Amino acid sequence: EDPMSYRDRVTRDMSAGRAVMIATSLADRGIDAPPCDALILASSGRSQSRVVQQIGRVVRLSPGKPQPRVYDLCDVRVPALKAQIKSRLEAYKEHGFEVATQ
Repeated sequence: EDPMSYRDRVTRDMSAGRAVMIATSLADRGIDAPPCDALILASSGRSQSRVVQQIGRVVRLSPGKPQPRVYDLCDVRVPALKAQIKSRLEAYKEHGFEVATQ
């Protein structure tokens, strides 16, 4: 529900290296932020299409951009969260993302 002018300003600031985006739903809605090289997912959910869209924000190529990294945080001691991460891991593998677990 953010005005487009705000979203545009955030995107410009990120492109210029003046901002770090911490977002809940802002990153879900088609923003273009090629300089993003890291994503930390710290919310629950099992939607494979949503997580692929979120990852798409950091895997876009940009000159001089380092290899992007995605960190998906999950408390596997909670059964519902463990089921959700399992679904997201399937999406990562299906779309060819390399997965390292700890």
